[in-house]
Amino acid sequence: MIKNALGDMVGAAGDFLRRHLKSKAVREAEKRRQDRRKQLAWQKAKRASMLGGASAVGAFGYAMTVTPMAMAAVAAGAAAVVGMAASGLWQGRKPATFSREELAALPCQAEEWLLEQRLLLPDSVSPTLDAILVNLGDLPGHLAEADPRSTLAWDARKLIGEHLPNLVEAWCKLPAVTRERDPETRRRFEDGLGTIAEEIARLTEEASRDERMRVETHGRFLDARYRDGLSDP
Repeated sequence: MIKNALGDMVGAAGDFLRRHLKSKAVREAEKRRQDRRKQLAWQKAKRASMLGGASAVGAFGYAMTVTPMAMAAVAAGAAAVVGMAASGLWQGRKPATFSREELAALPCQAEEWLLEQRLLLPDSVSPTLDAILVNLGDLPGHLAEADPRSTLAWDARKLIGEHLPNLVEAWCKLPAVTRERDPETRRRFEDGLGTIAEEIARLTEEASRDERMRVETHGRFLDARYRDGLSDP
């Protein structure tokens, strides 16, 4: 009984730390989420102004400056839209119907979903989760340039849109006592999430290959143009 009580206390302490002492990766992911929600709210206001006239813009400006509660409601609505979009994309869409815009949005949707599940994950996977969040933050711009029919796009869909949520959902649906006191199940989850993190890192490296090649090309040109020139008599 004492051992179980101590385990509960340790678990509660870990939950408190994760809520209030967030890693840099989590803070940056939350900032990206906030920026996306503001952008979505602004886009909705612009559409409303086109349909209803300038009064909609004025009302939005008032909500931005005078009524933080109203703005919070707008942000919550934006979050719901993002959540619904993510769940729709994670239903096994066929490659032929998966657009370039949806491909670029996939890491953002996965990031938002992971932030919501974060407190249900064990402390031991925090470094792995941080690595995943960092790569999810880097991927949208690169995937926006990818062919939706390419192997890269297919790998992103399967890895980010299926394997990652399936594993995390399976863990979160376990009874709390199993998550806390079954070391073998926890080890398998840790190993699985680690594999996904490694594959997302590989995907990010592959998606940024053209940019890396451009940097290397410019670097070689500058070396040849300036440093090699300094050695000439």
